[in-house]
Order: sequence, then C-alpha cells, then structure tokens
Amino acid sequence: MVLTKTALQHDFHVPTDNIRLHVPMVEAIDDSYITATTLATCQETCLCVEQFQSYYGSKTDWKKSRLYILNSPSPPPNRVIMLTVNSYCPFDPTINYIAEVDVISDHLTFLHTPIDNPKKQFLTLRDLINNFQFPSLICRLPFTALSRILSQTLISKIRPRLLFQPLMQPDAEKLDKLIATKIHSYLRFPFPPSSSLLTLPLAQFSFDFPSIALINIEATITGATDLPSQANDAVDKHATQTQKYLVRPPTAPLPTFYMDDFVLYYLRAGFIEWPV
Repeated sequence: MVLTKTALQHDFHVPTDNIRLHVPMVEAIDDSYITATTLATCQETCLCVEQFQSYYGSKTDWKKSRLYILNSPSPPPNRVIMLTVNSYCPFDPTINYIAEVDVISDHLTFLHTPIDNPKKQFLTLRDLINNFQFPSLICRLPFTALSRILSQTLISKIRPRLLFQPLMQPDAEKLDKLIATKIHSYLRFPFPPSSSLLTLPLAQFSFDFPSIALINIEATITGATDLPSQANDAVDKHATQTQKYLVRPPTAPLPTFYMDDFVLYYLRAGFIEWPV
C-alpha cells in the first residue's frame, strides 16, 4: 500500500492524504516485484504471469529470482517451491513444473540496490570502489582527467544507488577516503591521502573531485534518522500544519472609540484623528 507520509502520521491536511494505492506489481528495467500477503497468493500470481508471458516467448529465470518475506510472525524457510509452466502447454493444468527459489527476510534488493539496509549498501559500494581501476597508460593521467573518469565511470553508478538507499554519514566519509587512497596510490604521492583536500571546490584552492559524502547528504536531506535531518523534517511538518489553521484577518479595523464618517488612515500610523 502506498500513502503519503503525513497520512502515515495521521496528519491529514490535503485531499491526497486520503488516497490509498494497492500495488500488485512494481517493475523497472529488468527488475520486477510481485507483491502478495500470503505465499499461496504469490504462487498463484506468479503462475498466471508465467502463463501470460509464455505466449510472447518469455520465461522467468528462476536462478536469479528471489522470494522476499518481510514481517513474518514465524521464521521463514531458506527456500520455497514456486509453480511454473511448460512453454509448449502453458495452460494445461496437468503439466506443472516446480522451481526452487531462495528466501531473503532481512532486506529488499531493487535495481541491484539493498533497500533498508545501509550496512549492506556500504559493503556493496565499497566492493565497487575496490574493483575500480584507472586506465593503464604509458604516462600517468592529470587530476582533471582522473576527476572526469571518476565522475563518468564510478560516481555515475554510486549516485543512483545512494538515491535509493542512503548511507550513514560516517560510512560515506569512509568511501571518500577509499577513493582518495586509490588516487594517491595511482599518482604515487608520498604523503598520506586526504579526501577533504580532493573534494573541496576550486575556489578554495582544491581539486573539486566528486564527494560521496556530499551526495549522501543530498540523498538524506529528508527521511533520515540523524539529528539534522530530523530537525529539517520537523520544520517542514510544522510549516505544513499551519495551513490547517486559517485565521482570516478582520475586514476593517475595529474602532474602540467614536470616529467621524471619513477619517484619514495611513498604513504605518493607522487612523489619524483629524477632521476632514
């Protein structure tokens, strides 16, 4: 079910807060999620999807498929049997095939990004940085070329992952230090690496390399659990709540004494008691 954050907090103040969207399926590129509240419903839905896509020559790759069980009252099994079909007779009820899929219960993975698991996301990005290598050329590349290569080949993969699942800020700073170590190792600098020196802007006499810590701050500006983000969220909440209390000003000032029919009025001074 999809609903607004204010509706989840029972703070209704706009019509969209009353909308509830039931999502049977989520799909993006090659990743698809089929949602269900019971295992039997999930198996039946997957079987219907298999029958439908068999007419187009498509077939589920069960080796890459996973079953995510969240908020289960009892410990889930390690593997679950799913029903599939024969591509030649997809609607024959007497011909059923089975496929075993692994069960994951601690997090979701969507578009190769662990959801609601910052630690696993940190380990994934750390491995991505460790496996990254600069081009091997006759001469070493300058800073500008290294910055462009990092932005186009490494940061372009890390940024969308952080938008899906931000990191804890200390972990994001560790990734910046890891990139700084890789740059210093490539340039063979004798002094210790400094991520702050690399990521500061050119106006501050630095090298303006992309910073994972800054990207992570942008991704966690709302919805995070750290103190600055919670303060920002509280300010936004109080600002939206003021829309519910509409106090209209009086149409005209209420006089507490007798005035003539025509009295001078100045915005900064108010009514001027002088006969006209």
